[in-house]
Amino acid sequence: MAFLTIKDLLKMRRDIPVPFSMRIKKDITEETLEVKRVLRVVPGKRLTALCFWREKDVVVKLFFHPMRWEKNQSRDLFGTSLLLERGLTTPLILNDTVTADRKAALIIMEYLKDGNTLNYINREAKNKNDTYLPIEKAVLLIGECHKKGVWQPDIHLDNFYFYRNEIYLLDGGDVKSVAGPLKDSYALTNLALFFAQFDVDFDINISSLLNKYEEKAGPISESARCTFPLGIKKARIKRLEKLWRKVFRSTTSNRIIKTSDRFAVCDRKLREKECKNILLGADKYMDEGAALKAGNASTVAEVTLNNAEYVLKRYNLKSTWRSVKYAFRSSRASRSWRNALALNMMGINTPHPYLFFEERILWHFRSRAFFLSENIKALNLLDYMNSRVLKDVEIKLIIDAFKRLFKLMVYYKISHGDMKATNFIFHENKLFVLDLDSMNRHRNPYFFRRAIQKDLNRFLKNWAGGKYESEFERLVASIEFPA
Repeated sequence: MAFLTIKDLLKMRRDIPVPFSMRIKKDITEETLEVKRVLRVVPGKRLTALCFWREKDVVVKLFFHPMRWEKNQSRDLFGTSLLLERGLTTPLILNDTVTADRKAALIIMEYLKDGNTLNYINREAKNKNDTYLPIEKAVLLIGECHKKGVWQPDIHLDNFYFYRNEIYLLDGGDVKSVAGPLKDSYALTNLALFFAQFDVDFDINISSLLNKYEEKAGPISESARCTFPLGIKKARIKRLEKLWRKVFRSTTSNRIIKTSDRFAVCDRKLREKECKNILLGADKYMDEGAALKAGNASTVAEVTLNNAEYVLKRYNLKSTWRSVKYAFRSSRASRSWRNALALNMMGINTPHPYLFFEERILWHFRSRAFFLSENIKALNLLDYMNSRVLKDVEIKLIIDAFKRLFKLMVYYKISHGDMKATNFIFHENKLFVLDLDSMNRHRNPYFFRRAIQKDLNRFLKNWAGGKYESEFERLVASIEFPA
């Protein structure tokens, strides 16, 4: 097994091979720490990993920022110790030490095997009712934290760990505290940020969860309860704006590739080799794939990478004038990438985005662009509805799915831009939205109402004179817009 140094980790950024070993201090001697699996990495700063130490599995936080590793370890130790002192559930600290070369610091904590973060539970649950108990436990813990003057300003679902029917709070480095209970305004803003990370559909549970919160934190005034949903909405919009700013940067989920003739953002689930193959031979993949659309504006094909099927879309430039015009504008592929990630955050289904890239001239001037996404093997909605006689229960499921979609579009003030029935797929009782390059999020209510009305008119045109026209007309008539 390879031994790595802090210098190695700084060079490797996110691409850290496992397993590997490190030498760490043990009193006046040294011992070996075996890193089995990387759980999270912040390049150049921090690594959280499942490790083997003194004959048992443990979780280790390794702080290795060249200038701040001591300060960051001290802050995390202080926060975790504070949680323990105030009787709040968090994994126990087993040891804290430094690496053998004294260029990084560690905190070694107990490993709660077979538990999962709240984020993982919420993301993977097939039945959303299964998530209620761990969320309820988390709300009780947040209420207890606020009562004891403790909170995490950047509260998020990965900081809650569900283990043996109990919730544990992680990340002591982000813990803040005051003497006495947290002020109501700060406490409810913090709680709203927690709830903002769930789909809007989950809001039906908020009233009962506020009751649970009161059991630990104390009573909430009636006026605060009434304005609380607005606080959640504001927090959701802020999260969306934050995502908007980082969709073209390297993150835990995505990597960027930038050269003089390419700019790409690639999902890390797509292996680096596959990503580079597409970048260097996108046209070849499209020529060899099964054509789905061959238009002037765009070309779409099913392509195969490492025995998995995807959909690859090429945005064409139809003339020299368009080449000049789009050289200075964001590409339609980049908008599809950004909007797909945004829809995912909003809880709207769309084929998973894996890659977009732009051909460029001298780093800055854009040319053609490509967008790679999940291939959902199902008919588009128009073909699906024309190919069969739908039962009443099926058409109700489709109507309900569109009702939810329109509710979310109004909530977030987004317009699609091209609501043809062929731009939707209804598969396994889920509605998927396609063709996202014209989607917009509006700040001005007037322009949003105008854009959404155009969407709705185009949507109704799909069903004009058809069997289901009246059902869809009633659906559109039922849409509620805020005053």
